[in-house]
Amino acid sequence: MKFETENLSIVELDDVASYDFEIKAKCSNCQTETPKSLHIVGVETQENPNGRGETNCVWKCSGCGRQHSIDVITKVYQPISCSVEKYQPLVGFDCRGCEPSQWIPHELAAITTSDARFEVALQKGEWYDYDEDSESSVGISKLEHRFSKK
Repeated sequence: MKFETENLSIVELDDVASYDFEIKAKCSNCQTETPKSLHIVGVETQENPNGRGETNCVWKCSGCGRQHSIDVITKVYQPISCSVEKYQPLVGFDCRGCEPSQWIPHELAAITTSDARFEVALQKGEWYDYDEDSESSVGISKLEHRFSKK
């Protein structure tokens, strides 16, 4: 994930384990994308129909009928430093039979250079506000994200 910021030092998730990651995914077999977004929350699990314990999300491909699973890897999580102008990892996913194709960001937390904390709604890929402590505008714009394989 990368973005441009104004008067911010860190962007983070309040609680990565309970964060609702809304993503779309593609089947690795037939490349069909999920018609609706998947909601994946690290603390919510369900029985894996393939008999491999529990998982955070299970979905069935509408193209080929295969079952896929996605788990949030919370130990990969790290806050994003606003001083770095390159892609930085936010969180990891363990995807079985599929790969994420799109992330629909929701709320994040932003910490200003004066240590004020803001709840950020990124539905439109940008956010602006005013930090009264430092008497300056704050913001996030030009949000970009990508999924990479490890």
